[in-house]
Amino acid sequence: MTPPPPISEFQTDSNSFGVYHIYKSGKLTYTPDESFTISSVADSPNFVVHKPDNASKWSSPFRIANPFTDPASSTSTSYLPFKNLSIFCLMQWFYDASVTKSLQSLNSLVQGVLLAPGFSLEDLTGFDAAKEAKCLDAYQMADPLLGSGTNRKIDDGWIETTVPLSLPCDRVKHRSEEDAPIFNVPGLLYRKPLEVIKATFQEPAAEQLHLFPFEEYWKPAPDSPPERIHLELYNLDAFILEHEKIRSQSNPECHLEMVIAAIMVWSDSTHLTNFGNASLWPIYLYLGSLSKYFCAQPSSFAAHHLAYIPKVMCLPFIHHFCHPQLKFQLGDAIQDFYQETFGQPAMADILMHLWRDLMHAVWRLILDDEFLDAYVNGIIITFPDGIQQRLSPCFFSYSADYPEK
Repeated sequence: MTPPPPISEFQTDSNSFGVYHIYKSGKLTYTPDESFTISSVADSPNFVVHKPDNASKWSSPFRIANPFTDPASSTSTSYLPFKNLSIFCLMQWFYDASVTKSLQSLNSLVQGVLLAPGFSLEDLTGFDAAKEAKCLDAYQMADPLLGSGTNRKIDDGWIETTVPLSLPCDRVKHRSEEDAPIFNVPGLLYRKPLEVIKATFQEPAAEQLHLFPFEEYWKPAPDSPPERIHLELYNLDAFILEHEKIRSQSNPECHLEMVIAAIMVWSDSTHLTNFGNASLWPIYLYLGSLSKYFCAQPSSFAAHHLAYIPKVMCLPFIHHFCHPQLKFQLGDAIQDFYQETFGQPAMADILMHLWRDLMHAVWRLILDDEFLDAYVNGIIITFPDGIQQRLSPCFFSYSADYPEK
């Protein structure tokens, strides 16, 4: 088999500030920078919204012509799968508008839907949004241009389960850890990381993903030497080297382009109120291929909730031994079980040990065999524009507090 020809790197033109990019993987057909505006770094409602001239609708399920704006498409099939133009336009507004409705979205509803030529309120008699959404889902799965059902219908639901913990006790020996008494901590809520990643790559924010890393340089004057800029994860050497590594190790029989799903995990046990004991211990997942400016916008919903770790606790009479975050974190159930099993309560050092084991046990459930296989071999993703690529999940950062310390 003849090896593929070497890829020549591509350098972009310098912008008005003298900044340019170098792509080691060659020239790209599209980058998120093409649709970058001031609105990409700030989403205050007090700012004027700037829309790029070449804004793409590739992430919209409505990639067919709009009969209101394209007279040539005003046929009986231009608004499929819906039964009339009014429902088509209403559902298009719902799916194509921003993830958080605003005054601008309301104006879009009135001017683009209610006042559109051909719109009729009579067509909405008996309208049911859930029914029309199911109609659209069935239409997309049946149309090969819109992707198969396994690629479009993402099961990103929550799973509730228990977490088994092996209980230790001073001066009590077992032949192995498997023989130790098991306490099942209830209430773990988590999502399969692969389903979270699939859903992320098929939502509107996927248009902002930098799938190919690059080196960024600043040249303030024509005769000055360029200076390397380290601004985002996707222009760091670690990302570039990992991208080259997975491309060199890809299966030669697979002709799909290999890209990285850069995973950044955050976890922080948090107190929800200034009074009482309400608290959560969530795990968040970010994609490092998104700009930090985009992730910092609350309206971007770039933080994906991956899991909520069960709260484990201390009994009142040993509260003074515990770390503040351990207070009210382990219910009476584990102490009752421990007392019944060993004839004595679990002290602070035992609870701290169980707290640490709980974190590791949760991650053993999250990183299941399906994810580990994808981590090694990658998975095939069909993007909303119909392009298939092989996606390789890769952890780049894990940032967390240390309540189990």
